[in-house]
Amino acid sequence: MGMSAFTEKFLGNGVGARARRSAVWSFVDFGGVQGLRLISNLILTRLLFPEAFGLMALVMVVITGLALFSDTGIGPSIIQSERGDDPDFLNTAWTVQVIRGIILWLAILGVSAPVSSLYNEPVLAQILPIAGLNLLIDGFKPTAIYTANRSLEIGHLTRINICAQVVTLLNLAALAWYLKSVWALVIGNVLGSVIAISIYFIFLPGAKNKFRLELGAAKQLFNFGKWIFLGTAAGFLINQGDRAILGLFTSLETLGIYNIGYFLASVPVMLSFALQATVMTPLYRLKPPAANAGNRVEIFRARRLISLVLLAISSGLAFIGPPLVEVLYDPRYSNAGAMITLFSLSAVPMVTLNTVGAAAISAGDSRAMFFIVGVTALLQTSLLFAGIYTYGVVGALLSPGLAVILSYPIRLIYSRKYHVYDPVQDVGITFAGLILPIVACFVHYDRIMMLFT
Repeated sequence: MGMSAFTEKFLGNGVGARARRSAVWSFVDFGGVQGLRLISNLILTRLLFPEAFGLMALVMVVITGLALFSDTGIGPSIIQSERGDDPDFLNTAWTVQVIRGIILWLAILGVSAPVSSLYNEPVLAQILPIAGLNLLIDGFKPTAIYTANRSLEIGHLTRINICAQVVTLLNLAALAWYLKSVWALVIGNVLGSVIAISIYFIFLPGAKNKFRLELGAAKQLFNFGKWIFLGTAAGFLINQGDRAILGLFTSLETLGIYNIGYFLASVPVMLSFALQATVMTPLYRLKPPAANAGNRVEIFRARRLISLVLLAISSGLAFIGPPLVEVLYDPRYSNAGAMITLFSLSAVPMVTLNTVGAAAISAGDSRAMFFIVGVTALLQTSLLFAGIYTYGVVGALLSPGLAVILSYPIRLIYSRKYHVYDPVQDVGITFAGLILPIVACFVHYDRIMMLFT
């Protein structure tokens, strides 16, 4: 590729160039943050005990659950709205977000005792009110984060995110060394949120929101966000349901090991979600697939490339998962390796079929997103209860992928409606993507069988 071609593809101001830059920065952001989380994980597992990670898994289930059950879709609203650059609209969105954060923290105070009783862990009643401060702090997150995504200009935002993660990692390590308890994770995460918000306001251009409630903007946010609210409520079951249900059937130690394995195995899936939000949703808005065949060709090419890269990562993890865990962690976490291999089967449909939601959101149809997520959540929750009760962690690892496959009919309906149906990806790449993970399961068959004991 000549210099002029490179400049046109990556350094220009056109939609394609900005989309490519955003994709690269999304990889850098996600890779940097996950890499730092891995380093943090390695340090903390040597300073703390598996039960601490099990406790934090339950804490995050509650905090994430409340956050998702109250999500009003501020980010997607800003990205897709024609008023996404209007200060009155942005300040109204920020004000609503702050109010939501306050309400969420008060809700945490109310549910701490019942949750502690449900899981028979008295310490949760003490931990949750402190850990829940993250929800209060995140409410002050500036809308400049979303406007950067909206315009496909996220380079500066990525650098800020990575800097915030570095500082948070140093705090966590110091607290774990000093406290040697689960409180290190609780306090460290709260301090991390304070640091991140401070860095955003200091270094992110345009991060100067003020309190404002404009009726028209609030109405628009509500009309779009009501379906996001329902969709993300269902999304809780998809993203946290496995740990919430597994915590009822297994020990904190097993849940902690599962959390380590899931953290490593879900990297391709989490990156897929990030790319859908930061690249594909804005791209759908700027290049509507219903407008012409040329737009669809560009979008399909981008989606296929993203899927192939993510499947390559997932397949690699499937093979190296068990030896990687042996190298990185002590023997207490050895079962996490087999969990990585087994989850790679679920990761395939979660990556390749996670496409239509972004198209619906970019078209302003948050209701379609709710139906897709809602059906998937119902299927996954049913499969999780049956699978975990019968097969333990194996059922938890396989249920998410199976739920996505079983929900494909509704995904197909909306794919056709928004002109984003791509049989090459949905059928060809999905089936091809399963080959290597299946081979990896045979290679690590003995390790996987130990998960049944």
